[in-house]
Amino acid sequence: MSWKAILKRKFGENLVDSKRLGNMYALKDIFESKKVDNTTFDSMSREDKTKHHSILYTLLNTHKDSSDWSSLKEEQNFHYAMYRRGTRDSKRYGQVPMYNSIESRNRAEPNGLKLAPKEKKVKQVKPRTELEKRFIRVFDEWLLTNSNLPTIYDFNKLIRRKLTTDEKRTFRKTYDKYKDVIAREQEEI
Repeated sequence: MSWKAILKRKFGENLVDSKRLGNMYALKDIFESKKVDNTTFDSMSREDKTKHHSILYTLLNTHKDSSDWSSLKEEQNFHYAMYRRGTRDSKRYGQVPMYNSIESRNRAEPNGLKLAPKEKKVKQVKPRTELEKRFIRVFDEWLLTNSNLPTIYDFNKLIRRKLTTDEKRTFRKTYDKYKDVIAREQEEI
């Protein structure tokens, strides 16, 4: 359905129906009418450029039921990306360039936007506590004399008292580590 067909329909006083039909059947025309030319876009402030991309993205995002929407999906993604560029923190990212159309972006950035690489976070290895060291030593000694892993009951007998909450937690961690190591060794055999 084209604009002419929509306008020929008689809706009486209700213009909302004609606008709804226009959004549904002529989304591409509405989208093109809201876009600005490159000279106007270049003269806009960064906030106005961000607002312009936001309006275009919102228009496309709210009318996904339109028959033209599938052909405008790439435009929707582009305007969302440009909107996000405008809202990014300039201290962290610097002034990232914004473009009016996909074609102008592809000419300026043929391989996509290259931001400065992020610093990799180095995973810090926590030093083992005395309790963990003691449990590892006991597990190693136990495995030398027995063919299976010790249980909490075995530990209680060994130290002649019940384990505390922290000791039980450490026991479970150590037990799981040893269980994985033993399982890998048995798979290799």
